[in-house]
Amino acid sequence: MNQVEVSGQITVGGTCEPCASGNSKMQGLGLRCASQWFQTVVSTDAPYPVQTAGAVGDSWIDVPTTDALDSVELLMVRSDAPMRLRIGAGPAALLGVAATFPTGFVGGETLGVDLDGVSIAVVFTVGAQTAQQVANQINAAAALAGLSYQPASVVGGQVQIAGQATGVQGAVAVTGGTAQAALGYGGGNDSATGEGSDVDILGLFLVEFGRSLPTAPERVQLSGIGRIEVFAAGTTA
Repeated sequence: MNQVEVSGQITVGGTCEPCASGNSKMQGLGLRCASQWFQTVVSTDAPYPVQTAGAVGDSWIDVPTTDALDSVELLMVRSDAPMRLRIGAGPAALLGVAATFPTGFVGGETLGVDLDGVSIAVVFTVGAQTAQQVANQINAAAALAGLSYQPASVVGGQVQIAGQATGVQGAVAVTGGTAQAALGYGGGNDSATGEGSDVDILGLFLVEFGRSLPTAPERVQLSGIGRIEVFAAGTTA
């Protein structure tokens, strides 16, 4: 376990004029008035250069060092330029419901899927009988469409199709095909959007997430150009 203590003061009010008094208030900083214990602590060793493509919010990277954490319970980011954090970032994902395997496909069954704006058309062969075989053939079609990641996997015995973009940029939809119902898609289970709440930062950003409510995020992303320092604490597997 790692002990973390936040201490110091912030001055509110007053004046910037030299030698002028002005009214001001000193506010103490601290975590619940006591040190906190965390399973794992990570940080950047020096100011870290960040440059995401386009304008702030167009593209994203994971906040440096936080990929070592399964949940982020404490996060401090200091930036020297306007940037944006995405708290609880996650891609859009669709999980089939009540699909049964083997599928009984005879070959030629189809499935249309949109993944973050890229459309793919899957034509299954007779070899797509198990959930894993179905996922494999969806991934093969995605590769032919030029995607660099595998969108399909097996979760709880069902086929899950996920995008890569998080937040409002992420969108997955099953658009039709003769295999749609057999794989558990449709009837309100045919589209999903990405996850994440965005917050603009400049300078010091410090937040402690609850360990129960609200749930500590598993992933935090960053968008912008500049240099940052990161200190984070939380849990690992």
